[in-house]
Amino acid sequence: MRARGYVTALVGLVLTALLLACGGPAYPRVRLAQEGQPAVAEAAPRKLPLRVAVAAVIFPKATLNAYKPLLDVLGRQLDRPVRLIQRSTYAEINELIRGLTAREIEVLRLIAQGYTNAEIAERLVISVKTVETHKAHIMDKLGRRSRVELVRYALEKGLLAE
Repeated sequence: MRARGYVTALVGLVLTALLLACGGPAYPRVRLAQEGQPAVAEAAPRKLPLRVAVAAVIFPKATLNAYKPLLDVLGRQLDRPVRLIQRSTYAEINELIRGLTAREIEVLRLIAQGYTNAEIAERLVISVKTVETHKAHIMDKLGRRSRVELVRYALEKGLLAE
């Protein structure tokens, strides 16, 4: 019976990781260099961490220790940092990702970090109108009415924890 619980938890973790990993596309960078001259080294774009959510029902530290090898493999395979988000129940985790797309979560994080719509658009290489559309969808899905309420929600749900 206990093994089945571990299998269920592992399946939930993998599905959550895959859901959160489906972020926006990585845009290629083009180097312009003349033949025979070395290209100027570019700073690598900062990769947003993959957030893996699990329910640490009984022992949070033991949960971290149990999932650490899997998180390490995910990080290496996806070539990006991986962060574990622990909640008390799977209901809290479901609420955390309550139907928001990966892009909407990304926009919500940037809103909560204090970026303006124009700054978010520039950072994500999308139009301001697209940012406004994402924000409207987020507000509708979460039942929030203002930017301040979105920031409060993001703080409550640990979306800013790095």
